[in-house]
Amino acid sequence: MQAGDLVKYRRDLPHERAGLGLVVENAEKQSLDKTKTVWWSILWADGKTEIVSERNLKVINASR
Repeated sequence: MQAGDLVKYRRDLPHERAGLGLVVENAEKQSLDKTKTVWWSILWADGKTEIVSERNLKVINASR
């Protein structure tokens, strides 16, 4: 996954923003137990931005 990719929430996860979003930037963080989780800043079709874990996203169209 990289900035510019078109994504949506994984189908098996209920979420208020079920539409499409655009990956804006990497917002990587480290959890308290020191495991690395990849987070992305997503600009959703409704104009709102949200930081989401990569494991909760599905790439629809990669910008490669």
